[in-house]
Amino acid sequence: MDERDYARLIDFIESPVELEAGQLYIRKGMVARMNGFRFVVYSDDHGKHFHIVHRERGINARFSFPDIKLIDYKQERNTISSKEENNIRVFFKNPIYFTKLKKEFEKRYRG
Repeated sequence: MDERDYARLIDFIESPVELEAGQLYIRKGMVARMNGFRFVVYSDDHGKHFHIVHRERGINARFSFPDIKLIDYKQERNTISSKEENNIRVFFKNPIYFTKLKKEFEKRYRG
């Protein structure tokens, strides 16, 4: 499976799924996943940032957009390593994922 196939698979997995007649379920704001981390844009947040959440490790970090830099943590008891922070930046250097993140911001912050 090449990178484009993988990106198509992720798009398919994150697309709406019909549950019952007239009901849909979608992972709102989730852009991607990597090594247990979820990258999420919340509609009710202020400022151009997104969250990097790892539930098992109790991590909720805020990263700036578009420069993908760590801003702070919701709770500082659990943090990410500098290696993980760098891996996140590298992940979003991939145009497929950066574009997904950009489109999520455009959807949530129109006007």
